[in-house]
Amino acid sequence: MEAIEALSDANAIILLMDLGSAVLSAQTAVELLSTDLAAKTYFCAAPIVEGAIAITVAASSKINISIDTLLSDAENSLIAKQAQLGDLTIHSNIAPLCVDNINTQNIDIKNSVNYLWVVRNINGLHARPAAKIAAVLTPFDAQLILEKGSQQVNPKNMNQIALLQIRQGDQINLIASGNQSEEAINAFKILAANNFGESLDNSTTLFYGQKAIEPIVSGLSFQWTRSKPSSISTIVDQQSKLAKQQLTTALTRVSHNLNLIAQHAKKMYGTSIAEIFHGHIALLSDEEIIQQLNQYIEQHQANAYTAIDKVFADISAQYRQINDNYLQARYLDIDDLRRQLLLSLTGQKTQFPPFEHPTLLISDTLYPSEIIQLACSNIIGIALSDSSPYAHTAIIAQKMGIPILVNLGDKILSIQNNRQLIINLQKLSLSIRS
Repeated sequence: MEAIEALSDANAIILLMDLGSAVLSAQTAVELLSTDLAAKTYFCAAPIVEGAIAITVAASSKINISIDTLLSDAENSLIAKQAQLGDLTIHSNIAPLCVDNINTQNIDIKNSVNYLWVVRNINGLHARPAAKIAAVLTPFDAQLILEKGSQQVNPKNMNQIALLQIRQGDQINLIASGNQSEEAINAFKILAANNFGESLDNSTTLFYGQKAIEPIVSGLSFQWTRSKPSSISTIVDQQSKLAKQQLTTALTRVSHNLNLIAQHAKKMYGTSIAEIFHGHIALLSDEEIIQQLNQYIEQHQANAYTAIDKVFADISAQYRQINDNYLQARYLDIDDLRRQLLLSLTGQKTQFPPFEHPTLLISDTLYPSEIIQLACSNIIGIALSDSSPYAHTAIIAQKMGIPILVNLGDKILSIQNNRQLIINLQKLSLSIRS
């Protein structure tokens, strides 16, 4: 409340909040304000970092921007990151801002001017150059379109620019009409000639050598089968209020455990591996998923176990249908979270036996939260009947220095324990030594 009152002279005040108690605190603060001050205070559900950047870029222009535009830019700001990561398909209920959503009727094509440019930026037009373009073009009284091929976006919005996924070597076309169309084009020319504020120097020195050894490991086989969560009959309460409490407890407990895993992963394997588990935590706090879970409990008079099992199974199925191999592999992360939540409800844990000798672990699949438990064990290789080479499990295994083969087929699940196995990564083969 004190922070809002300190901005009482502002035309408008936008509150960017975290989840849970932050929202409640913000709402309480506004309720205690004077009527006039509360009337010009706006809640915004945008992600804090991306939302703050989007608001700053738009509000720093020299023209008046409506509060609705600022809020819209902020609430759409996550799309820029999603587009760069190729992750627009599942979790966002915001319609893509590309092509169909741009109002081309405002462009007077006959009296327009345009400028073609081949992008030289090594990493294309990612968030920072996109923000510069938006900041430079926003002040001009002109109707603008930025084209890449058949796709068109509004270049006054950095999130829309990111949706074009402009790479090095792509040709883009800025089209402008209106009172300051020439000025907008000239400003864009200057910015483009300066490579949108980025250096093109990316010189590297390469050294080539030869392999010293063949990537082959051998050890005794061990078939690992994960235990199934207890029957849903043990999760008793189907009253909506209590079921939602159980759900909240499970989400909180698993998020806490994932945070501990992320801390361990960062210490042992670096930030990139820790971010995998931070991503899992973010999924568990996704408002859309939480809403789906609560709605399922209410509509079906279901317990928390059934709601988690159904909703996460549906999300996993959506990922499995994606054509992109990398994105499709994220179904394993969803299945991992589903299992962790169900185990949390039943009070169970994933456990591995002690491996007293060099062991090649065989299983159907292995989740990120499971493989991280194999650190400092005698596991020297992993063979999976299913999974994906693009799964986070494979990425973690690489960081751990454990050779892993996936999609070997169900026949490997019949290999008996304590057989001498050989993994040959060069031939991508698993063999049984007779």
